[in-house]
Amino acid sequence: MAKSLPEQFSLERPLLVFDTETTGLSVSFDRIIQLAYVKYGIDGSIEEKTYLFNPQMPIPASATAVHGLTDESVKDAPLFKDVAEELFEIFSGCIFSGFNVIGYDLPLLRQEFLRCGKDFTYSAADIIDAKAIYHYFEPRTLSSAYRYYCGKEHTEAHDAMADVKAAAEILRAQIDQYGVDKIKEIQASSAVEYVDADRKFYWRDGQVCFAFAKHRHRPLAAVVESEPGYLEWMLAQDFSPEVKKIIKDALSGIFPSR
Repeated sequence: MAKSLPEQFSLERPLLVFDTETTGLSVSFDRIIQLAYVKYGIDGSIEEKTYLFNPQMPIPASATAVHGLTDESVKDAPLFKDVAEELFEIFSGCIFSGFNVIGYDLPLLRQEFLRCGKDFTYSAADIIDAKAIYHYFEPRTLSSAYRYYCGKEHTEAHDAMADVKAAAEILRAQIDQYGVDKIKEIQASSAVEYVDADRKFYWRDGQVCFAFAKHRHRPLAAVVESEPGYLEWMLAQDFSPEVKKIIKDALSGIFPSR
């Protein structure tokens, strides 16, 4: 008989594998819309469940495009706080796993619990992250990309010209493998969410939002209303002409449009 996951790891606590779908990528700002878990007990038991939550904020179209959840599909769902006690009990005392839970899902879940007055704590020793394991064995470096796409070893790594030539060869191999149109589509999709080339502002649900500093994730229009002095200060700093134009226009009531 195959061993259970906790047995394979010789765990003395349950292993809880989980994933979340959310309103966006900000750990501090965004909310959980869906949470699913499978909990493997040390006694061989397996428990699984999926929750839907009303995030009490609009779900951006960009998020809906990823997971398919809309304002309508969660309007009658409970709030996170309504089941926080139940979830806190389920998650307490476990080893956690999933794909990128260490960098995203766990910090986001901690924020949700903190809003409910619950201190959900964990340490690195409590996490077995499949993404971290994947990247350990498949490093995301220029040398590994060169090996994957070009079938050769990058023997002069970190020499600037050698790295440039390797990157150009990788791009040619990617074009051969995926096609120019797909490469352009990927490039466009990665750039479309930012308003400016410096990536100081980004689009969120049709609004221009800060992507940095103390107003990160706040709409530019809200900062114009509440703290115009901060924008005046930015105009005196070393920001690009494009960023300064966005700020000057905003202070005059003119905002970028897509």
